[in-house]
Order: sequence, then structure tokens, then C-alpha cells
Amino acid sequence: MALARRRQCQALVATLLSAQALQAPTVSRPRRHISMSAAAGVVKAAPQVITIDPIGTLVRRAGPEGLLYRDALLAATGLMLPRPDIFQGVYEQAYAAAGPRFGTNSEGAEAWWKKVTKATYDGVLTAEPVVYDADELALYESAFDDIFRSLHDDLTLSDEAWVVDPDAPRLLSALRQWRDYGGPRIVAATDHFDDRLEQLLANLLGGDCVAATFDHVVTGTGQASCFDITTSTMDVQDAACKHVAVADDGRCPYDTLVVDPRDYENERSDDARGSLLDLLDDWGLERAEGDDVVVTSRTYSVYDAEYPGFDGENMEQA
Repeated sequence: MALARRRQCQALVATLLSAQALQAPTVSRPRRHISMSAAAGVVKAAPQVITIDPIGTLVRRAGPEGLLYRDALLAATGLMLPRPDIFQGVYEQAYAAAGPRFGTNSEGAEAWWKKVTKATYDGVLTAEPVVYDADELALYESAFDDIFRSLHDDLTLSDEAWVVDPDAPRLLSALRQWRDYGGPRIVAATDHFDDRLEQLLANLLGGDCVAATFDHVVTGTGQASCFDITTSTMDVQDAACKHVAVADDGRCPYDTLVVDPRDYENERSDDARGSLLDLLDDWGLERAEGDDVVVTSRTYSVYDAEYPGFDGENMEQA
């Protein structure tokens, strides 16, 4: 009887509170994230804005860019072409010689990339010791516009050119949930890519994922960096922003969280996180089952000072 009476009282209180809530005015309050350690008295406020440079963190190149150019030319013309490493070298020279990046003058991104593409192919087809006859060169010239269009609109934005970090979907899912339930006010993708960045992300991550995750996709060109554009369009102090990138960009006015998911042999900077999911720890977000902590030789070497004689980087000598 006592239990039944208590449940009746609880139901009555719940009804009264619901009625009061319906009549109460709605007050907009700053959203805050309370970390899992809040029970111990530690409350971690979320940054108001999180910007992510997706290149190198969420997505990274699948291989040498020059190889795409070689494959496209080969498919269109069937010409006998130099080795991929030679092609890559010519591409890098053409890229470096193209002058200031697009946006610094009246030249748009597409025209800039077309110049790089033409210089790459011209450099390969006129280099010694391979000599192409007039018919072969005419075949290339007649096919160039279609080759460039395929590269610019398709191949360089596809999974042939890029790979998605395996932890990217999980991180973006956590960010969406955090933002929607008390986390940062804005999540933006920012990079000094050209205006195809949003299409690239949609191709690799899915259009629905990009639309649901990023409030803005910002690209900086010319004299205006992506950070200038971000700061000018978001009413927030720099100190309230966090930036995620594969390296610390001196132009970035925000505190940068460096994430370099490449293999340790690529010499990550000392402050770099080895996994995108390490950001969950930075922000006090709970790891889900399956969010494994990646252990590398860098992890072992951190303990060397406390445990002399154990150095994961020199295990062959043990």
C-alpha cells in the first residue's frame, strides 16, 4: 500500500512540474559541456567554435598526385609514358613554378589548376629521352580539355585520390552529439583548399554527414586566409575557439590541437595526437566501446624516464 501511495504522489508531482514547464518562459542559456569527471568537481566548458582542417586529419591523399595525372593521360591517349616517379617529379616542378596560389590575383582556382596540369603534361611530353611524334602530340592536345575536366571535376575529388581516416566517422558523430546537447556553438571545416572543398568532403564522407556536422565550410584564398574569413563571420573571441589540424599553422589565431594519424615513422611533432579519437579525451567526451587507444612506439618512449631500460623505440637491443 505504501508503495502504491508513493507512486501516486510521484505521478502527481510529475504532472504539476510538467504543467509549470509548459507555462514557464523559455530562456536561452549558453550551452556548456560537463565532462564525465564532473562528479569529482571538475567541469569543462566547451569551446564556442571548433574548426577542423580536414586535409590530413579526416581525409588524406591516397598516393602521389602525379600518378592521377599519369593515369588520366594514359587512359585518354594510350601513349607510352615515363615511370610514375618521373611523372610525379614533373608535376611537383609544375606546381612549384605556377606562382602564387589562386586568389592572389584575378586568376581563379580552376584556371590555376589548368595551368599546373598543362605544364605537367607539356613537361613530360617534351622531356628527353622519350620523343613523341607530331601525331601523338596532336592526340594529346585534342584530348587535353577533356582530361583536365575529368581530373578537376572527378578524379582529384574521388576515393582514388583520397582516403578517409577510419576514426573520422566516429569523431564527427561525437561532435554532432556534443554540439546538439550542450557543446560548441559552431563546428566548421576550414582549409586553404579551393572552392571544391565541400564537394570533396561530400564525396568522401557523404553529403548528409557534411551537412549535419559542419555549420560552415570555409576556404581561404589569396590575401584572406580561411581564419580571417572564419573570424569575420563568427561573433566570438579567438580564445573561445579551438582548431584541429595536422600541423600548427602560424596564421591560425586559435589554440591548435595537432592530430597526425600517420604512422610513427613519418615523424609526428611531439605534441601531436596519434588518433582523431584522442580529441575525445581533450574535450572530456566519453569514449564508446570500441574506441581503442592506439599504442605506438611513441607511447612506450614516454615512459622511458620512469622505467629506465625500457624503450620501445630500441627494443631490438633488449
